[in-house]
Amino acid sequence: MTHPVARLRQALAMPLPVLARKLGQRGRALAHRAVASPGSAWTRDGVGPDVFRSITRNGPSRFFFSAADRAGLIGAFQAREPAAEAATLQEADGICAHRFDLLGSGPVQLGKRIDWHRDFKSGLRWDLKHHTAIDMLDLQRPSDVKVVWELSRCHHWVRLGQAYWFTGSGRYVEEFLSQWESWMQENPPGFGVNWTCAMEAGIRAVNWLWTFFLFGEAQAFDADRQRRLLGALADHGRFILHNLEIGALPGNHYLTDGVALLTLGLVLPELPGSPQWLETGSRILWGELDRQVTPDGVDYEHAVGYHGYVLQCLLFALSLCRMNGQHVPPAATARIQRMLEFTLVYTRPDGSLPNFGDGDDGQLIDLGERLAGDHRPLLAAGAALFGRADFKEASRRFGAANLWWLGLRGLEAYEAIGGAGAQVISRAFPQGGFFVMRGRDRHLVVSGSGAGPASHMHHDLLSFECWADGMTYVVDPGTYLYTGSSRWRNHFRSTASHNTVTVDGQEQTRLLDDPNLFPINRDEAARFTLRGWQAAEYLDSFDGEHTGYRRLVQPVTHRRQIWFEKPDGFWVIRDLLTGTGAHRIAGYLHFAPMEVTIESNDPWIVSAGSPDRRLVIAWVPSPGLSLSLTDGWYSPRYGAREKAPVVSYEMQRGLPVDITFALVPNRAGAALDIEAVLQRAADLR
Repeated sequence: MTHPVARLRQALAMPLPVLARKLGQRGRALAHRAVASPGSAWTRDGVGPDVFRSITRNGPSRFFFSAADRAGLIGAFQAREPAAEAATLQEADGICAHRFDLLGSGPVQLGKRIDWHRDFKSGLRWDLKHHTAIDMLDLQRPSDVKVVWELSRCHHWVRLGQAYWFTGSGRYVEEFLSQWESWMQENPPGFGVNWTCAMEAGIRAVNWLWTFFLFGEAQAFDADRQRRLLGALADHGRFILHNLEIGALPGNHYLTDGVALLTLGLVLPELPGSPQWLETGSRILWGELDRQVTPDGVDYEHAVGYHGYVLQCLLFALSLCRMNGQHVPPAATARIQRMLEFTLVYTRPDGSLPNFGDGDDGQLIDLGERLAGDHRPLLAAGAALFGRADFKEASRRFGAANLWWLGLRGLEAYEAIGGAGAQVISRAFPQGGFFVMRGRDRHLVVSGSGAGPASHMHHDLLSFECWADGMTYVVDPGTYLYTGSSRWRNHFRSTASHNTVTVDGQEQTRLLDDPNLFPINRDEAARFTLRGWQAAEYLDSFDGEHTGYRRLVQPVTHRRQIWFEKPDGFWVIRDLLTGTGAHRIAGYLHFAPMEVTIESNDPWIVSAGSPDRRLVIAWVPSPGLSLSLTDGWYSPRYGAREKAPVVSYEMQRGLPVDITFALVPNRAGAALDIEAVLQRAADLR
């Protein structure tokens, strides 16, 4: 299926009202293309003098801070987060030297003048064309558009502003102004790859607002420049409004469009068009919260990284609305709390988190504590906003990022929370498709089925991640890339790249042939059913199955049962495959980079970890079962990959097939009776 044919097929599958709106937007964009030119695109003189005076007059701040807060805030950093200043200045100095580390690139020097259209990882450059003439998902072009987008989100300008607040040095002001003037010159509204996505314009607008307020008192950032920046923000607002990322099953892009419009309309009500931005943004944001977040608090794209991103967007919008007296529906605040509860449960005792689904390390705002791999700053913000002791206890500290964001009042609210939080226990999120087993120094998450579009889901039905004694042993290998390579994109989202089972080498879902790489509609043949869940004092149990292999000529159902023996701290996993015919059954266990060895083949026993801490995996003897140990791939963050061990267990025979194994964490010096564990595993079946 060719790329244009695939897009036409997706369009025709949309509900007619959605398709009509998209066609209307496309028509307006093409009309703009016919009359616009790069040289005349910006609002030339920015906002008028009266509007500027109204925005910048002294009074209650509409944003999270004002110049009057500077001394108190810097004092709080010195008392509470003494390392924040040095870390901020180190990063800001690198930015002044045009040295960046983005999306797995490692430190890269971008030269004297930044090229805002160049993917510096591949070396390819995007032409300055109208956004409607650019195919950002062109798979024949080995370039990752996210590299260009990430730089133009302008998170790093906020870091320069923070450095200015710490030091008052004009060096950071001049660097910001130089980069901003360069960006304005090279990226007229609607032209170039940085305008191909309304979400990117929205994230950029939010970061420009932060920059505007951080540099507001700098002499070099004079009234003329401030007026021009405000005018540019108005251009961003108009672009987002006219290019909303609507769809039959909208995702985090459309929600971000809403956050940006709400923010611009709320903070800059004097700008022309702001009432419509506020109204549209509010409608999108709270409506999409109800649609995109399941009643049990899980982002419906079924990706933990995007759950964190969406939660940051919602907490940002909620806090901004509260400080400006803007109404937030009570149902929205309740669902945001449920999102935080899901975050609390999937966060491990060491602060790490599972890696299900796509993850591109994206953030709405980056105030110095990256959320990739650690969502505790969101729990700290949630504690301050909702007064929750359980969120506070799990977060451990308020943190530098939240001090910038929620300020001294947020810190006071956080510290005023008394008492111990309730114990975090095993919990199912059946509507969101995740099941978490927790015990002392034990944490295992099972993946069911998401409720939303397939665009960021992986083929991970019945897959799991296992953490114990401070070590992540069995992992989801991650995402690695999107458009930079369709081969690697498909590899990391494939069934065999997850801790689940394949039948005859087939995929659970038939989505890897979609040339857009972000399919909307799920494979309806792969249906997940929760047969049972129990969380008890001594034993947790999960029982689920899927029908992804029922489409085969000789249909197969994969059922997986998992038991957690809490007193002894080990898990038992049973794969039961039923149906007709003989098949090749292959299960996979992907490990974080560590030492893994096969210690025995009678019974099969694998050891992973170190002499001090290890995970022992032992299989109940079964005729015809074989194991192999090979190298696979693990992506700890977007754009980076490294070799990591993979254990495969296989069997070729007629159905039914019953394979059972135990995961037994073991510390040095602790007794380990494998025979007794395997007997218990056999009994549980």
